[in-house]
Amino acid sequence: MVGLQVLAIFVQAITAGLVVAGRPGAKPLHGTTATVALLVGLLTLVAAILVWKPGGGSARFTVPSGVLLVLLVVQSILGGNHVKAVHVPLGVALFGGVVVVAVQAWSGPRARSVRS
Repeated sequence: MVGLQVLAIFVQAITAGLVVAGRPGAKPLHGTTATVALLVGLLTLVAAILVWKPGGGSARFTVPSGVLLVLLVVQSILGGNHVKAVHVPLGVALFGGVVVVAVQAWSGPRARSVRS
């Protein structure tokens, strides 16, 4: 699910570039992909909760998934209101945050050192 979230945010970055380049039809496409990114963010949070609670797994991805979802909602609101001064830097931060979460998810649990 994290891979899908990375892909959704990556597509958002591509469509944002199209908007900046002034491509016709880019704004509606960026808005549509924002909706997809929000839905994927919600599904990622649900998956993290299901792995944790009923699955008995680690809870370490629930908070980052929740924070990313909240930031995606804020990002959508800012974009819809054309607040570019915050929308663009937040988009870059979201991209970085999703990459960090993906690296943590794909690297597996951290090894614990044993001291003698």
